[in-house]
Amino acid sequence: MTVEALVEAARAEGYAVTARQVERWHKAHLLPRRHQRHVRGLRGSVGVYPAGTEVQFLALCRLRQQRRKLSELRFWLWWEGYAIELDPLRASLRSLLPAPDTLGTIRADADERFEAGERMTNQLIAATPNRSAVLARFRRRLRTREDVYSAAFALLRVLQGERPPWRTGAEVEGEEQPLQDSVWRGLGLDRVPWLVGATSDAVPAVVADLESGGFSDLGSLHDLVAAASAETLTQARDNARLVLGMAEALNHLTRRPDRLPPVVAKLGHVAWGLTFIVVVCLVLQRAWGDGPFESFRLALGMAGLDNAQVAAM
Repeated sequence: MTVEALVEAARAEGYAVTARQVERWHKAHLLPRRHQRHVRGLRGSVGVYPAGTEVQFLALCRLRQQRRKLSELRFWLWWEGYAIELDPLRASLRSLLPAPDTLGTIRADADERFEAGERMTNQLIAATPNRSAVLARFRRRLRTREDVYSAAFALLRVLQGERPPWRTGAEVEGEEQPLQDSVWRGLGLDRVPWLVGATSDAVPAVVADLESGGFSDLGSLHDLVAAASAETLTQARDNARLVLGMAEALNHLTRRPDRLPPVVAKLGHVAWGLTFIVVVCLVLQRAWGDGPFESFRLALGMAGLDNAQVAAM
């Protein structure tokens, strides 16, 4: 299939695409590699795309209506199951992750990391709420400045590679509200107590598994992506779909009138959120193998969801 044929296919579906745009998308590795074919009676050769390219191209046209960044378009094509070359895919995933030093996660001693966490928390609290709807909701749910600071500091410390500073299991005597509860409430997880109850006591074990899988800070996530094979990344993507599918299934099976907690819903609908889930699955694959994810598959099958339905989530 030639560039001209792709343009005509797009126009037939109502998309206004030019040959120049196709070339730009080709150079950005949003389309499969093409090969040169000699046409009898003409000098030179013509670039021809492999069979099936039209389907991927029309998916790209659809995605392009709502997104402009090439790295995000590349990610969404891959998320939907289209083939993307390994190096450009790695580049997209890394571009969607926070930069290694965004939250002061440069490997430093404990005091420096603690001070960096305090500094970033103060900057976060001082930020104008209107700049981020997520931050505005986080602050509104917690109400008091003290609770907002404590919960934000706890989350930032986790992103620095530290263990969660909250306690699980037995409550501390005299503690008005455990820090963990503040974090859950700020993220909106208190709306789905069935999820919090199943998750709370497992947090320390999961954090330990993340560490054993290679997650020490944001820089380590970039390193893992840079070294991952195409097969490993595809497995992580499929496992991320399972995690999201499991959350949807639990929400359905418990017959809760409320939807998924805001933080889960947000992560599941933006490229950077899905990327983070994919990379966390990449880490847990190293620590767990495929056993727990296979359990998710079985559970989803019992809930009546097949692989196609999970992939569409």
